Amino acid sequence: MTPATDVTAATTSTGAVLLPIGPEDPQLVVPLPALASYDTAPLATAADIKDKDAPEIRYDAEIKGLADAGDGLEARYKALSALKGGGKAANTTQVSARAKEDEALVVRLLKSLGYYDATAVSTIETVPDKPGRLKAIVSAQPGRLYTLGSIDVKTAQTIPPDLVRSQLPLKVGDPIQADRIQGAEANVSLMLPQMGYPFVKVGERDILLDDEAQVPTGAYTLPVDTGPRASFGQLRTEGDAVFDIEHLNVFPRSRGGAALRQPYDRRPARRAGRDEPVPERLGGAAADRPHQPRRHRAGRPAGPAGKGPGAHAGRQCRLLDRAGLPRRGDLAASQPLPL
Repeated sequence: MTPATDVTAATTSTGAVLLPIGPEDPQLVVPLPALASYDTAPLATAADIKDKDAPEIRYDAEIKGLADAGDGLEARYKALSALKGGGKAANTTQVSARAKEDEALVVRLLKSLGYYDATAVSTIETVPDKPGRLKAIVSAQPGRLYTLGSIDVKTAQTIPPDLVRSQLPLKVGDPIQADRIQGAEANVSLMLPQMGYPFVKVGERDILLDDEAQVPTGAYTLPVDTGPRASFGQLRTEGDAVFDIEHLNVFPRSRGGAALRQPYDRRPARRAGRDEPVPERLGGAAADRPHQPRRHRAGRPAGPAGKGPGAHAGRQCRLLDRAGLPRRGDLAASQPLPL
């Protein structure tokens, strides 16, 4: 097939002149090769080569600088470390990558304790007189400890006026620790429904760090939407009244105008010696409680290794649970834990 050679210009109806079209490329008319002629075998890369006899590198790991940052921090690091105190790796690059992950882990742990200027660096060294063995060292610099310089709670007027602030167990001078801050905010969400504010919503905190001061501090701001204060209204009946209002008000459950308090058993606590969560209680009736036998009997042998004629048996009554009454030890176990 011979390509066209006519390259004369053309003119449109409006008088515009179109540029001439160049000669057609001969490669465009060449038929494509058959698919059977292509090599479909995938290319082999370095990652695909698996040699069972490839040597493994053994390494040791060491952490420096965490002992002075706080008790238990080094144990938390070892539990989350990618180096895991030592082990085996395919090559030096893999050991270096694990050390880099531990660098970020150390900085994150130190910042959670209030060391916001923390840095960490890792080095890979060879062990003398031990060919093929490496040592990974992660060195941490905690820096200065940041503390709370001011505490500002933005909320609407409450009764009493300092209700939200009194339930936020933070004070100026406390370290800006993640566990401490989150526990204090959780205490606000837990206690305000017990004091007439069942619709409380704790907002997003804001901590402005001041690293130019002689003593580094942080300005803590917490918005809290308490919602409306709930209280008991007047007792009323609907439908066919069995008793009149005067009779029902002889022994009222709550006086009109009293603050609506969340029932005691709705606190997110767990009873002592029990695996099931505390059921929710509404108006004194248990909700979502699985069926339980009224009595539970348990026995254990008295002799050594389960042998002997004597045996001890025990029986636990669940009538107290069905009546909604706490057993001994329940009240102390369900109180909010201190931060």
